[in-house]
Amino acid sequence: MNTGEKTWRVGELATATGVGVRALHHYDEIGVLPQQ
Repeated sequence: MNTGEKTWRVGELATATGVGVRALHHYDEIGVLPQQ
C-alpha cells in the first residue's frame, strides 16, 4: 500500500536532520521513532 509518504533510508534521514546514524538507530531501539 502506497500512502504517498516518502520512505527514508537511515543515511538520508541522518543527512537531512543533522543527527547521526547511530543516534537514529538508538532512537528506533528505544521506541522514539514512529513505525509504519
